[in-house]
Amino acid sequence: MNGKKNIYMNQMQREALLLRMNKTVVCAGRGTGKGLLHAAVMVDTFLRMPRSTTAFVVPNTKRGLTNTLPSMFFHWEAWGYKRDIHWCVGHRPPKKLGWAQPIFVPDNWDNIISFFNGAVGQIISQERRGTSNSKSFDFIDIDEAKYIDFAQLKDETFPANRGQVREFGACPFHHGMLITSDMPVTSRGSWFLNYERDCDPSVLETMRGIMAEIAHLRAKGRKNPVAMAAASRLAADLDEIRRVGTFFGKYPSMTNMEVLGEEWFRQMRRDLPPAQFLTSILCERPDGAL
Repeated sequence: MNGKKNIYMNQMQREALLLRMNKTVVCAGRGTGKGLLHAAVMVDTFLRMPRSTTAFVVPNTKRGLTNTLPSMFFHWEAWGYKRDIHWCVGHRPPKKLGWAQPIFVPDNWDNIISFFNGAVGQIISQERRGTSNSKSFDFIDIDEAKYIDFAQLKDETFPANRGQVREFGACPFHHGMLITSDMPVTSRGSWFLNYERDCDPSVLETMRGIMAEIAHLRAKGRKNPVAMAAASRLAADLDEIRRVGTFFGKYPSMTNMEVLGEEWFRQMRRDLPPAQFLTSILCERPDGAL
């Protein structure tokens, strides 16, 4: 909002955003910057789908508002998206701001995140059953997925991910999902690891090749209409791959070494039990996780 900003991104963040698919699933150790990933994906999703509705699924409302969502809000603020100017949470946007209305206007704004273009996010708490009933979502955002009850998610929220095809059918991320977590230690919390089966490494390599060709064509300059037209066609092809694809990535905390520093890892190795260091830091599956 305030002009271009240089934002450092580690390998996890770069790959998940560059190769972003309709379904993006990331299992990453502590401190890898999952909050930045959610912030970037949701800004892009809101901007691409004005007046849409996203479900932010959390184990309970308090945990969502104190543990997961504040990191996303922090990055929005750092990027110039200011609270109560460009977005707000927990109340209806004041009419004086002149924001667009969402397609589905909430009856209650207590657990609603509102964006200036009318896009909203509804905090869906699993502490009460049926919070997704009668809803219609265009996107689903889940952090700390290992704490989410998959049976409830599958029965209540996934069927509600059926939003407005007429308005947003051209967006490759419509009806998509972003799911992140560190490594689960129980079979019940391991449900999201199954998405690895849907991620085809050869498709990701194809995407990288297409992106390289697009960059090459665009480097020829805007004065070359043939090259620019070819780049546009390839970009459309890329979106069609994204529309049906799944990205799955697994990253240890060392992915964010530049930010966390070596001393943090030494401290974690000293302070954490070996089994917890294996899962929380190294992002390795414990015996019996699946």
